[in-house]
Amino acid sequence: QRQMCIRDRMKGSWLAQHTQGDAELSFLFCGQQSSSPGESAGPAVREHYVIHFCLEGRGSYQFQEKHCPIGPGEGFLVLPGEVVSIQADWTEPWRQIWVGFTGTRAAEYLGRCCLGEENRVFRCDAPEQLERCVQEMVCYETAGRGHEFLLLGELYRFLGWIARSSESQNRRSRESGIEYVERATDYIRSHFQEDLTVSKLAGYVGLNRSYLTTVFQNTLHMSPQQFLMHFLPLIHISEPTRP
Repeated sequence: QRQMCIRDRMKGSWLAQHTQGDAELSFLFCGQQSSSPGESAGPAVREHYVIHFCLEGRGSYQFQEKHCPIGPGEGFLVLPGEVVSIQADWTEPWRQIWVGFTGTRAAEYLGRCCLGEENRVFRCDAPEQLERCVQEMVCYETAGRGHEFLLLGELYRFLGWIARSSESQNRRSRESGIEYVERATDYIRSHFQEDLTVSKLAGYVGLNRSYLTTVFQNTLHMSPQQFLMHFLPLIHISEPTRP
């Protein structure tokens, strides 16, 4: 079905093209807006995926009774059929961009961006690239020959920058996790004759107990307590007996 192309000079541009129900990915619309203090939208239901991204200022995103504050460099995903509300901050109203799309493989591509049912909010280290993608989309405001391919290309670029940023963040998280585990291991080696606890480990590496547990689970797939139970006996065996 062909949808009408609507342009709003104050709030950016909404674009729509021919959409094929069996297409892997289809661009639907995009927009950009500098909101007024406290400006809100919703509660409303979308029939398609929408990614919002905050370039400046602050706002909030609410779904399923969950309230998520959004700041510069952060974005969020709206799922099809879900009731959502968004609101600009009263003190620092956001300037945001958004892109709507659908497709038989849209959920899969979002998964590569680490987005989906369990993870709606994200951070992107390349906000200028996302803004550039939307600006390019806005240039194709009419359904001219070949424009649907150009729009789809910019949509892939938009998702690509989010996926690339997500991978970079995951890599840094893994590297920092390994560093914390190595520091904890060094502490255990030098204090194995003491009464070691998870609290002492957390204090040494500079993390609270809860986050230390998350780091160990993500890095070693075991809790700090399990690590102590497995690692301490090995150290006692390898260390020579002191007179």
